[in-house]
Amino acid sequence: MVTIQLLEDDDILEPTDFYRFTRIWYMGQSDTVETTSMYGGGVMNFFLWMRLNREYGSKGWYGKTVREVRGFNKSTPYQPGATFEFARGPIPVKNQMPETNVDKRLTLGNTELTFGKYKGTTIADLNDDSYLRWLFENVEPFKNAPLEIRQKFTY
Repeated sequence: MVTIQLLEDDDILEPTDFYRFTRIWYMGQSDTVETTSMYGGGVMNFFLWMRLNREYGSKGWYGKTVREVRGFNKSTPYQPGATFEFARGPIPVKNQMPETNVDKRLTLGNTELTFGKYKGTTIADLNDDSYLRWLFENVEPFKNAPLEIRQKFTY
């Protein structure tokens, strides 16, 4: 059995907390529930939990109360705002959003080199294509990065 805390309005959000939508949007005039945006491919209508520090737009939520974050998403009569529920605790991986290629690229890009002439530099800040190619061909975990992610840094 797993025990998690559902956060209340006065709880302060931490980067390791989780959230998920509680309102579902239908696409167009149909009754189809989509899980990715047709415009940008971003995740929407997710029924799984997303850790806040994986969500790119949520950095401004850290240190704020649940009430404050809920107040950011105003509804109008024609455009409903997003509604979320928040949780803290060991949510099983099978109940979390799977890692996307964007997540993998950001994780890889934030990796700081701990060796060589670029020691202390992140992959995203490295501007030496020949060195990057060498890394991706010879060093773990770069060697196992999917091709489309490696290409974001080297081509």
